Amino acid sequence: MNTYNRYLQVSREGVVGFPPVTRYIPMPSDKEELWKANVSRMDLISDKYYDNPNYDWLILWANYLLPKIEFEIPDNTYITIPFPLDDALAQYKQGIETYKQLYYID
Repeated sequence: MNTYNRYLQVSREGVVGFPPVTRYIPMPSDKEELWKANVSRMDLISDKYYDNPNYDWLILWANYLLPKIEFEIPDNTYITIPFPLDDALAQYKQGIETYKQLYYID
């Protein structure tokens, strides 16, 4: 299972950094999922839409107004699933590249 490592994109001299905050721009192809408290899990939703449980962070990125801790997400909240995965990752990568250019990061 190949997973994009967002932490390596901002590493310097072998030190892994935290990715900068970038903004998600909704796409017409995005999906929605109804969040059920005490039932839903981001890794399971990621696996359902991407066949990979490791893109839970991508779903949280698209839902930046929601709490970042799953058990704090209100019941019956619709969450956005960035879709398809390749387009969502391309948008994320472009945001990282823009950030690097703005702040002169190699």
